[in-house]
Amino acid sequence: MLLINASKNWKKKKWTKPSKDCVYQPIKQGIISHPRRRRTESVFRQKILELICEGVTIVYERFDLVPSKVFLTKGVGRHRYQLKSFEEALRQAGVAHQNLVQVSSILPPKCRVISREKGLTKLVIGSIRYCVMARADTNEQGRLIATSIGVALPKDDNNWGYLSEVHGHGMNHDKAADMAEDLAAGMLGTTLGLEVDPNKAWSEKEQVYKSSGLIIKTTNITQTAYGKKDAWTTTLAMAVFLFD
Repeated sequence: MLLINASKNWKKKKWTKPSKDCVYQPIKQGIISHPRRRRTESVFRQKILELICEGVTIVYERFDLVPSKVFLTKGVGRHRYQLKSFEEALRQAGVAHQNLVQVSSILPPKCRVISREKGLTKLVIGSIRYCVMARADTNEQGRLIATSIGVALPKDDNNWGYLSEVHGHGMNHDKAADMAEDLAAGMLGTTLGLEVDPNKAWSEKEQVYKSSGLIIKTTNITQTAYGKKDAWTTTLAMAVFLFD
């Protein structure tokens, strides 16, 4: 929590401990920006100013953005322009109406993997949406491109899992899928103290990871496509985060 003295040390932002006359006011996400809450914002700011004038310590609660759910989706697009090809792939993936922000590949503790169908129903048009994305593009006829997201889940849901991104040329579906799961499981395995020979095939390593009892599941979502003449081809694989 952020503790700010609301009187003498307001400009200096001195850190203080709450006292008996401390007022606790949680700042809920979106209270300032939502157009339907303008009146709430005005009343809230007026109350804060009154408390500051009275010399009361204000306690602000800090909210961490930790997703509670994630779903996997994919798409392929084709168009004469690369940007439009990307847009078409987003549409097929069902997320073209989102403002996407790419993040790194940690799956938070207790974050549930839900179905694509259920996940898409929870999206709000125009919202800021965090995701892990793998993308590949080509304008060469007959060129094979592949993208994949791998997922590795620990047995203990108090631990975090991993998401991996694979994107490249010349890989078929199975090779990209295996590589994505291998990478995700490998990253999770090292955090759990599992050391597996990296030269082994994924099928062998998969058995080692699962037999350890520490990794409960690995999965992937993969999209491949061949390039076509006089057009850009884009493939996407994504893990999309949701918040309660």
